[in-house]
Amino acid sequence: TEALAARLPAERLLWMPNPVDTERFSPVPDERRRHLRAQHDLPSDAVIIIYTGRLAPEKSLHLLVDAFGTVYRHRAHAYLVLVGDGPMRAALKEQARQQGCEDKMRFVGRVDPSEVPRWLQMADVFALVSLSEGFPCALVEAMSVGLASVVSDIPANQQLVQSEKHGLLPPAGDAAAGAAALVRLLDDCELRTRMGAEARRSVKEQYAIERVLERYEALLGETIGTPRSRATFSEP
Repeated sequence: TEALAARLPAERLLWMPNPVDTERFSPVPDERRRHLRAQHDLPSDAVIIIYTGRLAPEKSLHLLVDAFGTVYRHRAHAYLVLVGDGPMRAALKEQARQQGCEDKMRFVGRVDPSEVPRWLQMADVFALVSLSEGFPCALVEAMSVGLASVVSDIPANQQLVQSEKHGLLPPAGDAAAGAAALVRLLDDCELRTRMGAEARRSVKEQYAIERVLERYEALLGETIGTPRSRATFSEP
């Protein structure tokens, strides 16, 4: 969009997505998930909603905590895990305390990037409620692990998540709609499983490292005069 606004010719522009390591970010069997949860003192019988990233104002995580405050009162098996740190941590913890859901939440704090796949593998649903995003790498990683998602209905998320196929897209800024979407996924294991499988399939087809490398190779080939067929991507 910025390039077009700067009047660069559209035919000279090519969208190049960020890749994800689909081997590191991969689903695990239920037995492995239970083992990971036990290692990290997470309830084995919970349906875990997870967010990974900075606890920063632009992520609008107060909306997620607000939505979860509704969810946990009606679904005792719900649990929310926030992986990451940032300036909103204290405010979010106070919000959770005021809503009485602090015992159903875990503020993990900052973790080494190598540990992020492990935390995603413990979860059941990924949540991202930002009002704006660039390219949401955390969402691609969660999809690669095979998680269904509840994400705000904004262009950055729409380029990755097709509603009812990979996840649910409640209106941005609507905590009540977000809560309803979370409840729907918490209540329907079959739906979560189907959406998670479709999400991983989409990532492997379009955002796996080897697919993005093919796209770079094709571009380089055209640049030096030995054109190859470009990999096909669903562009935003």
